[in-house]
Amino acid sequence: MYSSLRLVIWSEQIGAYTNQLGTIDPKYGNSLVHLQGVPGSDPPDTLTWYNNYTISTGASCITDGAKRDRLVWPGDLSIALPSIFVSTNDLPSVKNAIDSLLVLQRSDGLLPYAGKPFSELGIMSFTYHLYTLIGIAYYYQYSSDLAYLRTTWGQFKKGLQWSLNTIDDTGLMDVTSSADWLRFGMGGHVRSLFPIHVTSLTVTTRTSKRTPSFIIPSTSLSTWRRSSKTTRPPSKLSSILPTLHQS
Repeated sequence: MYSSLRLVIWSEQIGAYTNQLGTIDPKYGNSLVHLQGVPGSDPPDTLTWYNNYTISTGASCITDGAKRDRLVWPGDLSIALPSIFVSTNDLPSVKNAIDSLLVLQRSDGLLPYAGKPFSELGIMSFTYHLYTLIGIAYYYQYSSDLAYLRTTWGQFKKGLQWSLNTIDDTGLMDVTSSADWLRFGMGGHVRSLFPIHVTSLTVTTRTSKRTPSFIIPSTSLSTWRRSSKTTRPPSKLSSILPTLHQS
C-alpha cells in the first residue's frame, strides 16, 4: 500500500515538473531552421537548435517539451492540461497556447497540425484538429472563463462543423491525411480516430450544458448530442461506446 501511494505521488510530481519545464517564454520557441528537411546521412548529422522564434503571445506558453520541440502541439496540450490544472494551475500559459492555434485556423474551420513555425509546412491532421477542440473545452471546464469561451465560440463551432463534414455514409470520419503522431500512412476509416472524435462531441455537449443559452443555444446542444450517438464505431470498438457517450 505504501509503495503504491508513493508511486502515485511520484508520478504526479513528475507530471507537474514536466509541465513546468515545458512552460517557456514564448519568445524562445524552436525556430526550426531545418524545417524544410535535412540532407540524409548515416549516422544522422547533429542538428542546430535555434530557440529564438516567438510561438505565441503573452508572457508564457505551454509547449511539448523543454528542448524538443519547444512548440505548441495540440496532442500534447490535451494530455498536459488536466495535469496542469491539478498541479500548478497555470491556465494562462494554456490559454496562450490555444490562442496560438486558433489564430492559424483556416476559413473552412480546419485547425492546424501544430503551432508556428511548424504550421508553415501546411500539413493537415484530423487527429490534432480534434485535440485542439478538446483542449478548448478542457480549458473552459477548468477555468470557467466564460468571457474567453464567448470570444472563441465561433471558431470552436466552425472547427467542430469541419469534423462533422468529414463523416460519410458509414457514420465515421473519412480521413484523407496521414499526419498523426509517428503513425504514417493512415487513412480512410481509422479506428484510433473514432474515440477522439466522439470525445470531442462529448466534451462539446458537456460545455454546452453549463453555458448560458445566449452563447450556446439549446438547439445546438441537441444537434451535437445526436451526432455523438449516431457516429458509428468500428466493430471492435462497439464495446466501449457506452462509456464514450456518457455526458
